[in-house]
Amino acid sequence: MSFIEKIAGGIAFIWHHVVTHSVWIPVIVVLSASSFGVGFIAGSSYPKVLGKQTSRQVLPMVPPDPTLDQPLRKYSIQNLASYPYVLSEINLERILVKNLDFTAYLFSFRTLGKKMTGQINIPNSPSDKEFPVIVMVRGYVDSEEYRTGLGTSPVAAEFAKAGYVTVAPDFLGFGGSDQSGPGWEERFEKPVNVVELIMSLRKHSQIEFKKSLFKIDTQKLGIWAHSNGGQITLTALEAMGEPIPAVVWAPVTAPFPYSVLYYSDEMDDGGKGMRSAVSGFESVYNVQEYSLTQHLARLRGPIQVHQGTADDAVPKKWSDEFVKKVKQENDRRKTEQIRFTAELAEQDAARKAAVIASASAVPATSQPRTAATESSQSSLILADQPANTDGNFTEVNTSIKVRDVFLEPIELNYFVYEGANHFIRPGWEEAVARDLKFFDQYVNVK
Repeated sequence: MSFIEKIAGGIAFIWHHVVTHSVWIPVIVVLSASSFGVGFIAGSSYPKVLGKQTSRQVLPMVPPDPTLDQPLRKYSIQNLASYPYVLSEINLERILVKNLDFTAYLFSFRTLGKKMTGQINIPNSPSDKEFPVIVMVRGYVDSEEYRTGLGTSPVAAEFAKAGYVTVAPDFLGFGGSDQSGPGWEERFEKPVNVVELIMSLRKHSQIEFKKSLFKIDTQKLGIWAHSNGGQITLTALEAMGEPIPAVVWAPVTAPFPYSVLYYSDEMDDGGKGMRSAVSGFESVYNVQEYSLTQHLARLRGPIQVHQGTADDAVPKKWSDEFVKKVKQENDRRKTEQIRFTAELAEQDAARKAAVIASASAVPATSQPRTAATESSQSSLILADQPANTDGNFTEVNTSIKVRDVFLEPIELNYFVYEGANHFIRPGWEEAVARDLKFFDQYVNVK
């Protein structure tokens, strides 16, 4: 019997005795650590953000994750780039509320094979109008207090009044959605939910409700996010590697797992269970694979960040550090672009010299190709003009045409609001106005 088989057998033996002999008390602690199943850390664990000032610890009684196979590796940011995303129909189920400027609908779609609900706001404009779309990604809300639209509805209303369709998912385990995955999976599956929602929206040119059709232009799509929704959004953008315009308010950008440990002192046990769960995770996985700040090389702009100086849920230094890292990444890209361009120029000069040397050794009448043709077939550097008719190749000019989308600098706006809290108050109206200007510039391009 192999070492792995022995360990697997041991786990099965323990679980058998837990179930058949009710040996719960001494085993619960082991299972809670090995399964990394602390509900508080799963996805959006910020009791300071909304609702209660403390959140009771949730330790789901589930068998330990099969950590020997590292099932959570599929959620690493690198692996999310090649994740097998599945598209879904977007269904409007019923009207939530009808306002003067827009109508709010309950919508549903399928993600990770489960039903997820949320709120769509559609402007009350002529039916033939094609609307741009903004996906709204909320932060933490206590599940006992949550209702569809909470965390996004005030800003979404302003966007809808301005002519945008807004799409705010509830996330699994909230609203009318199916239950989320256990333990850590609840946290890591959220970027997948967002990517699958965006991809599903893109397959629609219109959304139907009863006999009404609403046209949407998903080529004009942006994202607005708040708090932990910022972490989810930035992770999703790194997974997609696309330049989707995004606005993040007070984003949770501290490296994982510090970003969850930061809040653990508010738990009833003082964070003991949290630290145990993180320790168990780190014993199996490389935490850097799940930290968005470690994958900025895949991030593309434009991005707009808002941060209040009096935010007691997301420290301003987190946003300062994130902006600093983005600037460092931009510097790296500029340096890499210069190096790459110089390298290609050197290669092209060597090729051109070889062509000239070869041409001088062969009579002009027996040359079947021009230098421009030779160069364009063997190099990324394209000739600006063909060879002279007299066979003189020394005057051929070349220009380097290099474009790597991941070497283009990330456009980033950073706004700080003196004395503003986690919800950018004071300053809320100014932040919304800036966001509308941002989306009008980068999303709803005329």
